[in-house]
Amino acid sequence: TMAIKRAQAGLANAAKTTFGDEELKMHVYKKTLQALIYPISCTTPHNFQLTNFQTPTWCHECEGLLWGLARQGLKCAECGVKVHDKCRDLISADCLQRAAEKSSKHGEGNRTQNLMGVIRERMKMQERNKPEIFETVRIIFNVDSATQEESLKQVKASILEGSSKWSAKIALTVICAQGLIAKDKTGKSDPYVTAQVGKMKKRTRTIHQELNPIWNEKFFL
Repeated sequence: TMAIKRAQAGLANAAKTTFGDEELKMHVYKKTLQALIYPISCTTPHNFQLTNFQTPTWCHECEGLLWGLARQGLKCAECGVKVHDKCRDLISADCLQRAAEKSSKHGEGNRTQNLMGVIRERMKMQERNKPEIFETVRIIFNVDSATQEESLKQVKASILEGSSKWSAKIALTVICAQGLIAKDKTGKSDPYVTAQVGKMKKRTRTIHQELNPIWNEKFFL
């Protein structure tokens, strides 16, 4: 309809002004396709059970240590993912994907193919039932049909390989600081900034002898 076309045109113009960085734009674009082709609503819930871990074990979601002497956390009986009880509703790992990966590692070929077949069918259903949404995404991100087709192939492959994660990049720009406390005997400081998300850590350059440093450095986390 005319209203839908006007909305698509408006979103496309907004995308052009928002996505100045081509690499970031394509990352968000592919993650959007991933969320459409295999949304969280399609994923299989985990079969969590309280578990005693005999060795140091870390949570799949928050990457924190599962503390305690006994029954420190939960483990999925199907795919083996381990989490804190507080993280069970936040877990982004799909049970089907992880179960297929686990079966493949243990040489259970038939089970692996059956699980991957279920994932393929769910992706086909999403693509078949919502073609207008995929077309809207193509227009918003200003990509041609060939690029869309190739990107969908890549997204499907990453989902089947279990290498896709429900994640996104954070674009961080460290601009400046003002009125820092002097730490040196000279009445100055040598400031720098560190930023960390999960296991990824970034650090600006050190600006020597300055209490009002200007960095203007951009990172992706």
